[in-house]
Amino acid sequence: MNLMLFVSNRCNMSCDYCFLDLNNGAAEVLGLDAAFQACPDHFRRHKEGEAAQFTFLGGEPLIHFSVVKGIVEHIRAAAYKRTVINVVTNATLACPEKIKELQALGAEFTVSLDGRASSHDRHRRLVGKADSSLEAGLAALEGCDKNKIKVNMVVCEDTVGSLLRNIEFLRGRGFRRLSFHLNILENWTQPGLDALRAVLEGLHKYARALSAA
Repeated sequence: MNLMLFVSNRCNMSCDYCFLDLNNGAAEVLGLDAAFQACPDHFRRHKEGEAAQFTFLGGEPLIHFSVVKGIVEHIRAAAYKRTVINVVTNATLACPEKIKELQALGAEFTVSLDGRASSHDRHRRLVGKADSSLEAGLAALEGCDKNKIKVNMVVCEDTVGSLLRNIEFLRGRGFRRLSFHLNILENWTQPGLDALRAVLEGLHKYARALSAA
C-alpha cells in the first residue's frame, strides 16, 4: 500500500497534462503534525517486515525541501527495513547535495523527463520563464549518480512517434532506469493509436537488441 503525501499546491512548472489544480488560491503546505500522524497510521496497516510505501508529490515537493526531509527522517526513524520512500520531482530544483541527503535517509528519486526538448518542452513549461525546462532539469541533476535515479516519461499523441528517440536521448545522458506512461487525459485519435502500436513494436525490438548487446 502506498501513502501519497502531497507536499503543497505550488509548482514552479505548468505542465499542460497535469491533472492537479496548482498555483491557484491560497498556498497550502503539508504540516509536519499532520504528516507525523498519518505515517504511524500507515505503518499500522502493515505487518512487521512488509514493505510500506510513501511517495512525495506536489506541486513540486523540492520547493519545500526542509518539509520533505523532516518527514523522511520521521519515517526512517520508525520504519521497517523494507519501507520504500520515493520523491517524485520535475528535477529543476534538485541538486547533488539535496539528493544525497535524502538518499542517505533511504529515499529514492523519480524525475519527470519526457526526452528531447522538442517533446519535453512542448508540454512542460517553467512558470514565468521562457527557458527550457529540460535544460533546467538536466543542469540541476549534473553531478548526480544517474544510476540511482528513475525517470518517468509522459507520452502524448504528438510525441509518441519520438518515443524511441527520446529513450535513446535519455540513455545518452546517463539514465538507465526508464519508464513511461500515456497521457490518458487526452482523446487519442485512431492515427495516434496506430502510431503507438508501431512504436511499441519497435520498442520490443529495441529492448531485445539492448539485452543482447
